[in-house]
Amino acid sequence: MQHFWTVLSTKFTEEQKKLFVKLVWGRSTLPSRHEDFISKFVINPFTITNGPVDRALPRAHTCSFTLNLPD
Repeated sequence: MQHFWTVLSTKFTEEQKKLFVKLVWGRSTLPSRHEDFISKFVINPFTITNGPVDRALPRAHTCSFTLNLPD
């Protein structure tokens, strides 16, 4: 998980960060006030049951502000 945040904060351009927010939030910007967040951002691992994990992609759920990352 730490690796994920390191890569996001140091390797992503500002445009890539905006695209990430759009992927997980469904909007291009985050709320400016803490009170305006509907839910907290959650990252959940998920296990691939068939096929190599290297072929799995993250899954985002914009309605719940959740990102599922393969192991």
